[in-house]
Amino acid sequence: MRKWSSVLMLTLTVDPAAFGNPEDAWRYVGRKRAIAVMLQTLKRQGKLVGPEWFSALEFHRSGWPHWHVATHASFIAKIDLDRAWSLGHTWVSRTREFTTPDHAVHYVTKYVAKAHVGPPGWVLASTSKIHKFSTSRGLLPRPKRERSEGDGATRKRRTIGARLADCGQSVNVFEVRGDSWSFVHNLSKEKVAQKIAFDGWKQAATLDKSHGGTVRSQDGTT
Repeated sequence: MRKWSSVLMLTLTVDPAAFGNPEDAWRYVGRKRAIAVMLQTLKRQGKLVGPEWFSALEFHRSGWPHWHVATHASFIAKIDLDRAWSLGHTWVSRTREFTTPDHAVHYVTKYVAKAHVGPPGWVLASTSKIHKFSTSRGLLPRPKRERSEGDGATRKRRTIGARLADCGQSVNVFEVRGDSWSFVHNLSKEKVAQKIAFDGWKQAATLDKSHGGTVRSQDGTT
C-alpha cells in the first residue's frame, strides 16, 4: 500500500431490511465475494488505478456489519459506488484526508486493531471463521503451511466466545522454515512459566558453576 500513487477509503454497509439478521448479511457478503466483485466492476469501469485493496470488518452497536475498504484510486463518484455496491449505504472519504499512503495504512490498521465496540452476540456464538480483515490476492505475503501430525484429526469446533475466553491461557508454538510454517504444539501458560523459570535456573547454574560455585534449587537439591 505504501507504493500506491493514491489511496481512497470507502465505507460499505448493508441494508437490514434486505436480510433476516446481521449474520445472514455477513454470510451473504462473504459467500458472494461482494467486496471483490464490486471492486472488479469499478476496475473494469476505469475507476481504480490498480486492483489492490484492503478491507477491515467492523460492527455497529446493533450488531450489523460494515466494512472499511482502502482502494488504489484517487476518485470514485458516489453514484458509481452506489451502483457497484447495491447492498446498502456507501461513503467515500476525500483523498486529501490522507496526506501520504502511510497515513491510509495507519487509518486501516486502526480499524483492524481497535475494539471500541466488542463482537456482537452472534459473533461470539459462531463457530465460523470470521476474519477481521481481508485483502486482494497478493497484497500481503501468505506463508505456506506444512501439514503436521494431527492435522487430519477431527476437532470439535468451538465458538469464538469460547476461544476469546482462552486468550492468554496458552501459547501455540510454530516452526518456521523459509517461507513455510507448521504447528508444533500448544503449551498452557503454566507450562510456559515453568519453562521460562527452568531455563532461567539452568542459565544461572551454568554461570555459577563456571565460577566454581554450586547452585541449589528451591527444594534444596543441588
